[in-house]
Amino acid sequence: MCVRVSWRPAILVAAVGVALAALSLAGGVQAPAPVNDLFPGTTVTSGEDIPVSTVGATVSDGEFTGANVSSTVWYSFVPAKPRIRVRVTVSDIPVALTLFEGGTLAELLPIASGNSAGTEPSDLVAAVEPGRTYRLQVGSSSFPPQQGTAVLRIDEGEPPPNDAFPGTAIAALPFEDTFENEWATVDEPSLFGATVWYAYTAQRPARLLADTYPSDFASQVAVYDAATLELPGGRAPAVRDPCGGADSLLVDIAAGETLWFQVGGRGFPGETGLAMFSLREVAPDATRNPRCALTGVMDMRLVVEQIPDPTYERAVVTWIYDATFTGGFEVQRQYLPATGNIADPVVIATVPADPGGRYRFEDSGALRGVSTCYAVTPVREGTRGTMSRFCTGWLVPPRPPDTGSGRR
Repeated sequence: MCVRVSWRPAILVAAVGVALAALSLAGGVQAPAPVNDLFPGTTVTSGEDIPVSTVGATVSDGEFTGANVSSTVWYSFVPAKPRIRVRVTVSDIPVALTLFEGGTLAELLPIASGNSAGTEPSDLVAAVEPGRTYRLQVGSSSFPPQQGTAVLRIDEGEPPPNDAFPGTAIAALPFEDTFENEWATVDEPSLFGATVWYAYTAQRPARLLADTYPSDFASQVAVYDAATLELPGGRAPAVRDPCGGADSLLVDIAAGETLWFQVGGRGFPGETGLAMFSLREVAPDATRNPRCALTGVMDMRLVVEQIPDPTYERAVVTWIYDATFTGGFEVQRQYLPATGNIADPVVIATVPADPGGRYRFEDSGALRGVSTCYAVTPVREGTRGTMSRFCTGWLVPPRPPDTGSGRR
């Protein structure tokens, strides 16, 4: 499953770190350097929360750093499996992650990087050699420089069998394969991450529909031929995004030609989860994905309205669709807490389409102080259309108790 963590206020780790960092950066009191300020740092293991402090940390002479990265600390670990993921679960500053191999600073070779500097932070995901020692550099990623605290977690896993090119060979059409790309990586030119591969050689000329629906993440697909294997994004299909998204495409294939289909998740290292890849022949003049005939959400926006309750608030989801649509909509809600695991999406309502082509759904159970995602999927006679998803930022934090001061 896809777990997304952004740079969020972290009361748990922030107060002391921010105070010390402020004094240090202001030139008041120089905080002592962390015990892992110097390479090779502290030895850690996977599967555990790792507290991090860059307060008082420095950058050594000859140490490699990325742009705007300062106040670095170091960790060493030896993986037991061929894939690792380093995740910033809590931080009060933007954090940069860089994975290296090498025994000294002068010998270090960068393997992968990630950060928590934006609203869509990037975990560090890498292919590694079990039993080999790797070095993790953790630094503050901001300008002007900041120092603070964070919590990391290193997890390990096994790659999917078709993680590497050329992937799974498709013997005959129609073809369907359910896959999970949580531990998939990208070792080739690409426009998205966490990719797996499929290959198909045609017996006759045809127009093919490659689709990644259904999917519980923002899946994407690209097609490559022998002439475009080195080009990010590959070959231009006959029809790109026939459903208005990047999760399917139509492409023409000649007899005897081989095409390779790259399937993954939006962004880098890529959204992950469970999806189905399908490939089948369609009419030579087809320009639409048949499932797109189930007209769905055209536009969605989220409006948050407060109600006088210290725990909940009212969230209003509004979406617009083709007024001729006669089915219904499934509404899901997913909480993205600042700490801990992200909850799975939960279906909170199934509502009929309104002939006016506009629906306003009110969720009076939205938690205050928790970032929340809503997803709307059109459904008609058991057939599900393309999901649209929208996430809030931080909602209003819980109100302090009334002290009777009379202030409003």
